[in-house]
Amino acid sequence: MEIEKKFLIKNLPKDLETYPKELLRQGYLWKSSAIEIRIRMQGDRYYKTIKLGTGLVRYEKNIEISEKIFRKYWKLIDEERIIEKFRYKIPYKDHSVEVDIYMGKLYGLQIAEVEFKNKKNAENFKKLCWFEEEVTQNSNYKNSSLAYINFKKDNYGLH
Repeated sequence: MEIEKKFLIKNLPKDLETYPKELLRQGYLWKSSAIEIRIRMQGDRYYKTIKLGTGLVRYEKNIEISEKIFRKYWKLIDEERIIEKFRYKIPYKDHSVEVDIYMGKLYGLQIAEVEFKNKKNAENFKKLCWFEEEVTQNSNYKNSSLAYINFKKDNYGLH
């Protein structure tokens, strides 16, 4: 299970570049209201991921695949269904805050994700001062939804 909260970012931390970052490229093979299947390149590793559900608690299964299989799947994905982003990992107490800085058609979007060990910890989490609104329950901010839209900042109230 994945227990995760998502937040828009008001101001990036000034020391962001001191934290580890990776380029992620992901594309969606299938998306419905409750199921998504994606492939992802993360550094020199490749994954096929199945996610079920919406909101705070979701089922997630990551399967590591070879680069060869990744490339075969990648050819099946329309360019509009691809997301590229840099991900920074910032340690915070017992958590890791993942800061995603989107590129390409999603340029300008910045989202922080915090994963939790259990639902109680997630419910008790107080957002950090550099977070803006929480968008965990807003399906427009699921990566699978973002991959299928023509993003403009004003679509999501970002200025």
